[in-house]
Order: sequence, then C-alpha cells, then structure tokens
Amino acid sequence: MIKINLLATRELKKKDTFQQQIALFVLCILVGLGAIAYFHININTKIKNITVDKEEVEKKLASLKKEVGDLNEYKKKTEDLESKRNIITTLEVGRNGPVHLMDEFSQAMPQAVWIEEFTLKGDSLTVKGYATDNETIATFMMNLSNRPYFTGVNLVKSEKTTSGGLTVNRFTLTMKVTYPGPVKPPEEKKEEKKDTKKKA
Repeated sequence: MIKINLLATRELKKKDTFQQQIALFVLCILVGLGAIAYFHININTKIKNITVDKEEVEKKLASLKKEVGDLNEYKKKTEDLESKRNIITTLEVGRNGPVHLMDEFSQAMPQAVWIEEFTLKGDSLTVKGYATDNETIATFMMNLSNRPYFTGVNLVKSEKTTSGGLTVNRFTLTMKVTYPGPVKPPEEKKEEKKDTKKKA
C-alpha cells in the first residue's frame, strides 16, 4: 500500500501563497510610494512655476508703479508750469489792462459826450456824464458794446438838465469790464494777410 504525505504539500502551498501575498503587499507599497512621489514632484513643480509667475508679476507691477509715478510727476510739473504761466498772464493784464481800458473807452466816446465820474470796482464800471441828446448816449453805448473790454452796457438813467447855460442829458451807465487776451498789433495782422495772398 502506497502512502502519500499530503501535509508537506499543504505546507509548501501555504508557503508559496504567503510569499505571493508578501510580494503583492510590497508591490502595492512601491506603487503607493511611486504615486506619492509623482504627486509630490508635480506639486513642487507647480509651486515653483507659480513662484516664478509671481515674481514676474511683481516686477511688472513695480515697473507700472514707476511709470504711474513718472506720469503723476509729469502732470504735477505741467500743472505747476500752467499755474505760473497764468500768474504771469494775470500780472501782465494787471499792468497793461487799465491803460488799454482807458484807451478803448476814449475811442468809444463821441465828441458830444463828457465824463463827470468814472468808477471801477472789480469788474464793475459805473460811468456818469453828460451828452447833448439821447441819440449821442445811444451811440456811446453801441460803441462801448463793440469794444472787447466792455460787456453788458446798461443805461441806468438819462435826464434833462442845464449845464453852463446849455440843456443837456445827464446819464449813468453801468457795464462789466473784461480784459481780453493779448492781441497782435495791426502791423502783424497786415503781414499775415499779405502772406496769405502770396500763398493763394
């Protein structure tokens, strides 16, 4: 009768199964470590790229801030220059304006008008005087209105009175005074017209 030792065979099978399980377990661990390493490297790469992008953005932002600062400085200098130019213009007007004002006023005044009172307060001018008749006063007002220095010429009153044995009209005018910008002398204007004709 033949006897077979099945116990030894079972032991071998168990040993082989155990070794396979260990190998599978080690393989799973290696796969898991590989996946962790992959994700770790991938995340580090993304962090590095984000850091580089952040540095570039910060550099661009610093450059833009410098450009904005330069632009603001330019605007400030331009405003300061414009302010100084306005001050100079105001001073020039204050120095030469009254002279031109009186010249314009005298040119607008008809011969049959004489002035008794001339009062300038700020930009408001009040004129009191005498004229031979109302038509002369109307002509005077029209002449003033056609001058660049006078606007809103208004007749406050006109009444008959006697002065030096003559019957005349005593009047009161009010108006606004504005100093226009610099005007080119007549000679320059004529030269410009000649040049225009030559070009044509």
